Amino acid sequence: MIVRASELSMSGLTPETRKRLDGINRLLEDVFKEPRLLSDMLRDAGLSEEEIARLRRDHLDAYVAGLLRRWRSWMAEILPSRRDDIVVRRYGLNGPPRPTLADLSDEYGISRERVRQLEKDALKRLRHPARRRRLERIALETAKEILGRSDPAGCN
Repeated sequence: MIVRASELSMSGLTPETRKRLDGINRLLEDVFKEPRLLSDMLRDAGLSEEEIARLRRDHLDAYVAGLLRRWRSWMAEILPSRRDDIVVRRYGLNGPPRPTLADLSDEYGISRERVRQLEKDALKRLRHPARRRRLERIALETAKEILGRSDPAGCN
């Protein structure tokens, strides 16, 4: 089942988490160059439908926060700082509002076209097969950690 943040009807999900989840899904689509949602990635990595449903129902805010913390830490290691900042902000991964190319252009003192080029370069770097696999591993490891904490028997 494809789930966009706008389709979620979970109680307690903050509007900020919904926007971040939409940003995550947009980023995945741009990195993988095909429709690619976080739930699909987790399913392909081996999580069961039951585990994905439990993650959505009970832990989505914590999962999104933990995932973004890990992704941002990793991206800061592999992308030059300006490119990292542009990707994080353009996809709304640090929360709303999402700046426009003009906003970032003014902030950095460069043209909108240069901002677009830096964003494109960052996405190209993230598209490398080893880096795409790392995005997937981080998503799966974060999910297993969250689910493991929520399972009193320690089984996941």
